[in-house]
Amino acid sequence: MNLEQLIPFLADSTDNDRFDDLIQELGFKARPKGPDLTVFIRTPDKKVTLEFSARPSFEETFDEVPKSAGSYLLAAIESETGGADLPFGLTWEMPIASVKSCLGEPAELDPSIATFIREGLQVTCRFKDKAMTRLSSVTISLVDVYAKKRLGL
Repeated sequence: MNLEQLIPFLADSTDNDRFDDLIQELGFKARPKGPDLTVFIRTPDKKVTLEFSARPSFEETFDEVPKSAGSYLLAAIESETGGADLPFGLTWEMPIASVKSCLGEPAELDPSIATFIREGLQVTCRFKDKAMTRLSSVTISLVDVYAKKRLGL
């Protein structure tokens, strides 16, 4: 699986047949539903997670225009080590210096977590240790209004 395949479907719902077919092909069995404002669906090995926001919450939290009419819209894609191939030239073995060479300077840097803005998306890289020697998870998400304010975007 390559996370890059999923990026075009941010702000989309599984009402889009192309998106629904793709996540079926990638092994996601569940579909977002229920009363919760945020719903997570995972691959069977639980290494890749898709985060969906209920439409009212999505419209309040993101400046993005929804791409389809469904009641849950894809807001974030997360992978743990080895769960999927990474976009933007990233690999799981990369230390922070190599990640910066792919993504530029971080918009926010905390011990073991670096947040970047790339192609209008928020890319959050978590590292296995505070020395930031190797990635442990990567989340690619739409930039919500709170992050825009916090990061000065």
